Amino acid sequence: MREAPPDRDDSYHKLGPRKFSEVHHLHIPAVVARLSAKPFIRVESGVFVGRFGDQEYELGSTEGGLARAIRRMSELQRETQADVEVLSLLN
Repeated sequence: MREAPPDRDDSYHKLGPRKFSEVHHLHIPAVVARLSAKPFIRVESGVFVGRFGDQEYELGSTEGGLARAIRRMSELQRETQADVEVLSLLN
């Protein structure tokens, strides 16, 4: 039978949200936003348009193919998430 992990003094449940954020240098709203954000791609007038968070991006012509639009959207998502992580460290 598996043993329960030992209690941690720096856990969210022990410290509460404010102290946990301070101890672990986290900006909880930014983390939640990043985890909740999902990219979305649609076709508009023969062009793939991607949406991530509150930003829209032109991903290229439908003639370039959906796979290309998905790759570009994935790149943009990674860049945006990296920016959010940097901002959360600064706050």
